[in-house]
Amino acid sequence: MCQAESLAIVPGTIPIASIVADSSTATGLAWAAAAGGGKILQVVQDTDTGGFTTNSASYVDTNLSVAITPSSATSKILVVVSLAGVYARSGVSSNSAYGYFNIVRTSTQINQSGFGQATTTTNIENLAPFTLIHLDSPSTTSATTYKVQGKKGVAQDINYEATNYTSSLILLEVGA
Repeated sequence: MCQAESLAIVPGTIPIASIVADSSTATGLAWAAAAGGGKILQVVQDTDTGGFTTNSASYVDTNLSVAITPSSATSKILVVVSLAGVYARSGVSSNSAYGYFNIVRTSTQINQSGFGQATTTTNIENLAPFTLIHLDSPSTTSATTYKVQGKKGVAQDINYEATNYTSSLILLEVGA
């Protein structure tokens, strides 16, 4: 015979979703462990208020770089780059000016994105925010460094302007 029991739960003592009902047992209701994936395990950030400019046609490091040590080899790292006031200054007689920013894990390029604007002049500066987001699977529990690089395309130089603004590189470890 089943006997009802009373259980008092004080608010705030048991996190929501820490108890999961499993009614598949023949003897009645059993409690199973909660699902483990998708939780943010740690967050690290680097910010830059000094700005970055390059006229290199090859990728060069910006001022944004930060390391994270994943707690599990199955964790994913959500990389969020927010650059304030990105622009390309045209130094050629073309109808556009553009450049590229890149996310690098240790020495491996994991994401590249370009930006640009149309122009009818050879000297333009178009300030706009620029964001890169990438979900990475580093498959390690060793300290791993992520950094942002930039290079010019058809432009005299590219820049993220930091005067009165902050650019950032944020890493979020997501549990598997």
